[in-house]
Amino acid sequence: MADQFNAAYDSSLTALRFRPESNVGVAASGAYYELEITDESLVNNRETAVSQSFRSDRQVPGVTKVSETSSGDVNIETKYANSISELYSGALQSNWANNVVTNGRTRKSYTVEKEFYDPGGTGDNFQIFLGAEISTWSAELAVGQFFTQTFGFTARDYETGNATISVSNSNVITAPATKFMNAVEEDIVIEVNGVPLESGIIQNIQWTLDNNMREQRGIGSTALSGMGSGRFSVTGTMQVYWNGSNPLYTAYKNEQSVELDLEIPDPDGNGYGYTFHSLFLQSAPAGASGLDQDVILEIPFTATMNGDPTPKTLSIRRFTA
Repeated sequence: MADQFNAAYDSSLTALRFRPESNVGVAASGAYYELEITDESLVNNRETAVSQSFRSDRQVPGVTKVSETSSGDVNIETKYANSISELYSGALQSNWANNVVTNGRTRKSYTVEKEFYDPGGTGDNFQIFLGAEISTWSAELAVGQFFTQTFGFTARDYETGNATISVSNSNVITAPATKFMNAVEEDIVIEVNGVPLESGIIQNIQWTLDNNMREQRGIGSTALSGMGSGRFSVTGTMQVYWNGSNPLYTAYKNEQSVELDLEIPDPDGNGYGYTFHSLFLQSAPAGASGLDQDVILEIPFTATMNGDPTPKTLSIRRFTA
């Protein structure tokens, strides 16, 4: 029993913190970022094998652990914060320079600490994920919603207990008081090839980045020996109102890639800009799906590198009011 009041820990009292590691898989020291989350699924899963040996008495002789996997997603509503900037750096495998981060191959690992708080004082529970890398990142900007994001982590090792590694509240960087970003701010700017789109023409846009991480295992340890990082892949979908003059449809029809830029501020003017340097629009079907409905273009896309002397696929910039 967690305390004299509750039979279980309360999810609303859960804290999630992280910090970049100096050495992969070694618990990071120093101040940890605290994230405001909507939900998370970071867990340690044990894989077992049941003995296939048979006996004359028909009984199973044993079950043994064969591996462990520590991974899961962290979901957030987006605000301008150093913690979010750090997550972008990990997802794009690159460092910030002049307030811009562009996809690269400088990998970063993190120590992630999850705390289940016990208000009864009988003992908090801490779950520690070591050598955690951001394997996937997805984002969605949709009418009537906050700008939401999901960061998928894969960790090399896992520990649990009743002691924190972020030491005390003095070693936690609390989430800032900046406001959450949403899809209805009038200052949102969406450009195609440097030309602003008609306001309100996009209903929804979502994208997913995949670093194509793979687990590397070896004899003698349940922890991962390492993790491979594969091709940088970005795909997504847009839902766009069809009025006969959309430049995205024109680009699709002419089989031309486009540069798409989204600048998303919070209500106070702080925010992030996302530049997809070369989007290939895979299809743009315009169907009348029923009575009294808007005709919507469903446009799936794949991001590719552009033709600059230093090719790049995705860049993120940060700005303040």
